[in-house]
Amino acid sequence: MSFIGDSIRNYCVNYFNFKGRTGRAEYWTVTLILVVVSVLLNSLSSSLQTLFNLLTIIPNMAMVMRRANDSNLSKVVVVLYYVFSFMGVILILVSLPAVAAVTTFSHGLSSTSTGVYTVISLIFISFFTIVSTIIAIILWLIIACRKTREIPFSTKDSAAHFATDFTTDSSMDSNSDSTADRYNVKR
Repeated sequence: MSFIGDSIRNYCVNYFNFKGRTGRAEYWTVTLILVVVSVLLNSLSSSLQTLFNLLTIIPNMAMVMRRANDSNLSKVVVVLYYVFSFMGVILILVSLPAVAAVTTFSHGLSSTSTGVYTVISLIFISFFTIVSTIIAIILWLIIACRKTREIPFSTKDSAAHFATDFTTDSSMDSNSDSTADRYNVKR
């Protein structure tokens, strides 16, 4: 199977798996495919896109957590990413009544003092929405783009250990359990 097929299969199989690892290539492949599907669904119907996004929230969280595990990041970074992401959404939803009030104020149906406070609160909410979105994007970039951690070899399999065993000929004796016999190396 191709790399893209394997990436999608791993994404679907690990729907609720928050442990393990996801490499950068697999993460970006799945992310690109999800964005393309989301844009295509949005062109058909925004309700289809919303349904798709709701269905992929949990596997996306799991994939981001596995990506953070792979890049040796703390789970706190992932939690902060989602807190700031959802904070931006919540602030936008909270600001919708303020937008409606500003629209009402601009048509002259509200008092002047209420309209000024509504505009100030709308600016305040917009500022914090932008800040929380910027913080979420920075945290997302840290999670997604950080280099994969390298797993150290065990001492027995390490090339350095292998090389140091053969650097001194005086340490090798003729018994059958020597390093050369263990690694099937001819002397």
